[in-house]
Amino acid sequence: MIITNKWISVMLLVMFAFSATSCMKTRTQIKEQDQAEENSEENDARKNVKYEDVEIRNEMVKLNGKIEQLEYTQKNQSYADLKEYTVKLDNRIAELEKNQLLVMSELKDLKEKDDKVKKEAQIPATDLMKEGYNALDQKDFEGAVEKFRILLSKQPHGKILADAEFGMGEAEHGLKDHKKAIVHYSKVAEAYPKSAHIPASLFKLGLSFKALGMNKEAKGFFSELTERFPKSPEAKKLKPKQ
Repeated sequence: MIITNKWISVMLLVMFAFSATSCMKTRTQIKEQDQAEENSEENDARKNVKYEDVEIRNEMVKLNGKIEQLEYTQKNQSYADLKEYTVKLDNRIAELEKNQLLVMSELKDLKEKDDKVKKEAQIPATDLMKEGYNALDQKDFEGAVEKFRILLSKQPHGKILADAEFGMGEAEHGLKDHKKAIVHYSKVAEAYPKSAHIPASLFKLGLSFKALGMNKEAKGFFSELTERFPKSPEAKKLKPKQ
């Protein structure tokens, strides 16, 4: 078979075309493959970014939850502290108000006592003596004590002092406070040796000691009464009992 140059040229053109087509397909495939790989890497990157974004979001949610919990705890703690402080403050205010009321009450009492003392100071001793013995006649022993107390605060002397001490002794004896009665009866003779109340004071001293169970001391005053004032009404009361 004779192959002409023309036929050879045709064959070469066909082979070149086939080769060119094969090359074109290969480049296209390579390009497509490269594009696919780029797309795959991009998708992977996007997936990674998306995954990281989700992780970040989850961390942010957790962090926000912790912050909210911390704020809630702090808020509750602050409220508890504020409530405790408020309770303490209310108690302190109540205590201060109570103390203020006590102070005001004491000041009022002091003022009333001061006014009373000033008023009492203006009462004549003779009026107080009369009021005291009137109270004794009515068996108002507490009222009598008050009147004689005021009278003695004026620091009287002589007969007035002896009368006041005897009156106070009678009032305390009426209240059955025998120890105080003894104190005042004992001062009668000391205040005024010529007092008409001395025999009665000795008699009441004996009765007061006897009421306290001190019979020996009581007998001593009864003996003094009968020796010094044998004709006194008190001595006559005593003789039948001996």
